[in-house]
Amino acid sequence: YILDEPTTGLHFADVERLIGALQRLVDAGNTVLVIEHNTEVVKVADWIVDLGPGGGAEGGRVVAEGTPEDVAASGAGPTAEILAQVLGLVKAPVPRRRSKRNGATKTGPPVLRIRGARTHNLKGVDVEIPHDRLTVITGLSGSGKTSLAFETIFAEGQRRYVESLSTYARRFLGRMDKPPVDSIEGLGPAIAIDQKTASRSPRSTVATTTEIYDYLRLLYSRIGRPHCDDCGREMKAHFPTAAARAVVEMLDGAQGYVCVPLFDPARPERFELRSPDELAASQKRLLVDGFLRILVGDRLLRLDEEIPGDLDPAARVDAVVDRLRMEERRTTRIAEAFERAYVATGGVAIVRTLGRDGRALEFRTRPGCMSCGHVFAAELTPRMFSFNSHQGACDRCAGLGVHRQPDPDRIIENPNRRFPDCLHPAPRMVMKRKGSQFRPLVKAFAKAEGIDLAVPWKDQPEEARDLLLRGKEGTTYKIRRFRKSRHGGRRNYTYELTWDGMIRFIDRWHRNSTGGSWTKRIQEVMTSGTCPSCKGRRLRADILSVTVADRNIMEVGALTVASCKGFFEELEG
Repeated sequence: YILDEPTTGLHFADVERLIGALQRLVDAGNTVLVIEHNTEVVKVADWIVDLGPGGGAEGGRVVAEGTPEDVAASGAGPTAEILAQVLGLVKAPVPRRRSKRNGATKTGPPVLRIRGARTHNLKGVDVEIPHDRLTVITGLSGSGKTSLAFETIFAEGQRRYVESLSTYARRFLGRMDKPPVDSIEGLGPAIAIDQKTASRSPRSTVATTTEIYDYLRLLYSRIGRPHCDDCGREMKAHFPTAAARAVVEMLDGAQGYVCVPLFDPARPERFELRSPDELAASQKRLLVDGFLRILVGDRLLRLDEEIPGDLDPAARVDAVVDRLRMEERRTTRIAEAFERAYVATGGVAIVRTLGRDGRALEFRTRPGCMSCGHVFAAELTPRMFSFNSHQGACDRCAGLGVHRQPDPDRIIENPNRRFPDCLHPAPRMVMKRKGSQFRPLVKAFAKAEGIDLAVPWKDQPEEARDLLLRGKEGTTYKIRRFRKSRHGGRRNYTYELTWDGMIRFIDRWHRNSTGGSWTKRIQEVMTSGTCPSCKGRRLRADILSVTVADRNIMEVGALTVASCKGFFEELEG
C-alpha cells in the first residue's frame, strides 16, 4: 500500500486513528509505504527513508535511512534534527507501536530493493524498504518523495501486474512504460492512495474513482452470462454441435425439420419474407440455393411444384434443410444440417415439429432466448458495462441514474390566479410572449375542450387541470397567425398543433437548453428522481441482464467492501 500524505487536513485525534489503521494493515502482513511530514507518523514508523538534502535540483538523494532513532542520531539534515527534538522532548514517551511478525512467508527477498532510481530529480537512488513494516518517506517538498514512491515503485508494480494479464485483457488497460530504474526486487502488485482531488462528475463512484470498476467491466465482458429481459432465462449461443446435442435432448427421438426461417408472423421484420404471399416470387431463387421443401404452417410443400394460392397469411414459413429423427446416433447429421442453416442465414436455424404439439425451436450462434426470440446485441466488451459510454449507458438518464423532470407543484406558483398567469415566471414568460404560438394554442385548446380560462387555477375541475398539465394525445387544434408583409399588408397562416401539456413542454425546453440564465430559470421547476427506465442502475436493461454468480455489475458495485470481498472469495472457490 502506498499513501501520499494521508494526514493532510486531519484532526490530531484522527491522526491517531489513522496510525492505528496503518498498523492493522502491517499486522495483516502488508507492506505499507507512506509519504509524510507529520512527526506523529514519522516517529512511530518501523523504517524511515529521508530524501534531500533540499528540493528540486538539490534533492533526489538518500540523506538517511533506518529506524527513527537511527535517523535522529545521524544528525544528517533537517528531518534528523526535528526527529531528535521530538523524541527527546517527550519525558514519558508512549511506547511506539512496532509491527508484529505474523509468520507470513514470502517467496521473494525480505526487503523491497530499489537500485538506480532516476525518475525526475532522483539521482540513481539505491534504497531498501523492509517488507511487513510501516515505512515513511520524508524530506523537504520537491526532494523526490513522490517520484520514488508513486512514479517508480507504484508504476513498476502496476506495469508488472498488467504484463501478467492475458493479451485480451491488456488491450483494454493500455500499455505502461517501465520507469527509469535499474532494478526493483521483491515487488508485488501495489495499491496507491494519492492526493488527487476527487472528481466532481455525477457519474463517479467509489469503484470508478479507485479504478476497481475497470476490472469489474473486464470480468463481466469475459465471463458474464446474458439473460432474457422477458422470461429471465439464460441466453445461450448454440454452435452446430452444441445445437445438435440440445435438440436431441429436448425432442428425444421425435421427427423434426432443421429449417432456415423465411417468415415469422410474430417478427415479420426480421426475416426474408414479409408475408407468405411473397413465397412464389422467391421460389426460383430458393431452388437455386438448394432448398426443395418448405413448411408453411404445418403444410409441407415442394418448391419444384406450383405454390398454392390459399396460404394462411398468418402462418410461419421455413425452408427445410433436412428432416430426420432427433436421435443421439444422428447427432453428426443434425450438426451438419445446423451448419448449413447457419451459413444460409448468418447464424439462425429453426427446428420444427408438426402436429398438435408442434414446436418451433430457434437456435443462434449469438446468445439468444429460445422461448422469446430475443437476441443479445453483440459480443460483450468492457465498454458495454460503462455508464460513461453510449454503448452501455441508460438512454433515458444518460448513465446518471437520476432523471430531472418537471414538478407539477413547482410549475403552478400562484393557484389563486388563472392560467397561464398562475405559472412559474419561466414557463409563464414563454406562454405569454408576444408572437408565441402558445398564446393562440392555449385559447384553441381551451375552447375545444370546454375549459374556462377565466377561472382561477384552484377552482378549475381536476380534469381540466390534468389536461392543461399533461395534454391530450392524438388531437390537433387549429390556430391562426398573421405576419405583416413588406408592403404593409397582412398574410394569414393556419396551423394544426397538438397540446402536449405543460409538463412535456417544460421537459422539452429543459432538454434543448444550452446553459445560461434560461437553463437556471427552467431548472427551478424541475425535480430530480430515480430514472424510471433503469431504476437508478445507470445501464441499459440488456446490459443489466448480464450476470456473474447471479449478480449484475451494478449489484456488485453496490456491495460493501466486506461483502464484495466475500463475493469474490466464493466466486474464486
